[in-house]
Amino acid sequence: MQNLKQNKKNVVLISVGVLTLLLTIIGATYAYFAADLGGGTNANINASTGTTDSLTFDAGDPIKIHASLENFAEGMESLKGNTTATATLKANNTTNQASGKYNIFFIIDDNDFVYSTEDGQAELLLKVTDPNGKEVEEITGLKRVENGFDITTRTGGFLILADYEIETTSTIEQTWNIEVTLVNLDANQNVNNGKSFHGKFYITTEQLNTYETAKINSVETNTTYNSITANLNTMAGSSEIDKYYYAIEEDTSAVALLGFSNGILRTSSIAAKELNYIESDEPTHTFDNLKPNTSYKVYSYAKDKEGINSNVYKTSITTDEYALPKVTGLTHTSELYKITVTATSERGSNEVSKYYFSKDNGVTWSEGQESPTYVFDNLLDTTTYNIKVKVSDTENKYSTEYYEAIATSTYINPSITTVNSTTTYNSMQLTVVATKGTK
Repeated sequence: MQNLKQNKKNVVLISVGVLTLLLTIIGATYAYFAADLGGGTNANINASTGTTDSLTFDAGDPIKIHASLENFAEGMESLKGNTTATATLKANNTTNQASGKYNIFFIIDDNDFVYSTEDGQAELLLKVTDPNGKEVEEITGLKRVENGFDITTRTGGFLILADYEIETTSTIEQTWNIEVTLVNLDANQNVNNGKSFHGKFYITTEQLNTYETAKINSVETNTTYNSITANLNTMAGSSEIDKYYYAIEEDTSAVALLGFSNGILRTSSIAAKELNYIESDEPTHTFDNLKPNTSYKVYSYAKDKEGINSNVYKTSITTDEYALPKVTGLTHTSELYKITVTATSERGSNEVSKYYFSKDNGVTWSEGQESPTYVFDNLLDTTTYNIKVKVSDTENKYSTEYYEAIATSTYINPSITTVNSTTTYNSMQLTVVATKGTK
């Protein structure tokens, strides 16, 4: 038993899995712009196995920047935000030796900023400092400018460093420093008012040249008077899509997007509010109980199995107008003291539910009934009545009134039209021809 224990002590296994590191850039400000910082959701991740060797990462918050008119004035200094993330490796207490490698990516999963100036001056700048205090000078896919990397219009995953080594005989911490600047160009940057940026960092031991985020390319919508169905056209990236998220709000000009915070999209208006996203396993979702003929903003994004978000796709869509039912025609039968009418109708947004009839041009109405046929009786003969018909649907919405003037029959007296006679020497036979009256 002692030998078995000794053998177990001689086994050294270092294993690191795929880990996600979200780093927060505290909001940056310049002329016309504001940045928002939300709370993070990632906890520290322990990648240890059966030994006491472990590799952990202290994950920060995602980057959330939003351009706003609310809190900034022309001429203010650019505001820089800094945050750190720490990788910690602890060696087992038997060999006191542990080592490994990891790759670091910066992932921009939502960015709708554009260049404000004709010469395309950088407005969003990224700086990364490694654990040795050295600024990273080259990032594949990003352009190096005077004060960092230009990420003004960039989206996707960018490899910061590959196969970064970490080793220790006890415990070691490697701290990465991140700085993002939203630059005040002292120029008119109103074109970016209301624009948003969302990014995060990702660490993995897998050999990846780049990390492709999932993408929502378009959203097809189907509408009714009280519903909107969003059908996402998506494309998976380096990892398969795991979940889909949907939110909706009435489309008003005062509302602006801020970014994610704990799965909630923050917005800015006179009274700030939050959009609660609905999580789904399907790339389609229906919002119901909406208002007819109303404009809505629909938001959607996807999240892959590594917890990386796609771009946020925003679209405006208007629900249909409410279609009322209508009466399309009327047939009738007139008698001496009554009129029988039968209405024909068409549904609108909902089925026809009840029929209503009036003989006095809409002054009084019959109670609603399901039958389209109605008998007006106890009428006067030889009299014209102003017949009106309307219908209601299952939502108690009424059609317009259908009008038709209909007269009762006229009383006709019987009459003798001709008398024929036949005579003999001692008799006369009369034959009377008469016209029948009403009765």
